[in-house]
Amino acid sequence: MDPAIAGMGTALAVAYSFCSDLFVAHVGDSRAYLFREGQLRQLTHDHTVAQRLADIGEIPQEDAAKHKLRRDRKDKLPACYESSRV
Repeated sequence: MDPAIAGMGTALAVAYSFCSDLFVAHVGDSRAYLFREGQLRQLTHDHTVAQRLADIGEIPQEDAAKHKLRRDRKDKLPACYESSRV
């Protein structure tokens, strides 16, 4: 492996608008936001082990962004699907 890219991962966020619906999909720690009426709202939730630890109360939410597992994807954790109206 090229040492210059060691530790790098892949993240993706996509959005598709159809009529009045917005479909958003993402993988990893990429995020999708909605900017409406001067307000910015995060639509997605990070798929990382650190975020999962924060979700279940094992670490404070503010620590998830700098936790040692912040880049580890939760591939091995149970999948969950979210849906919300925007």
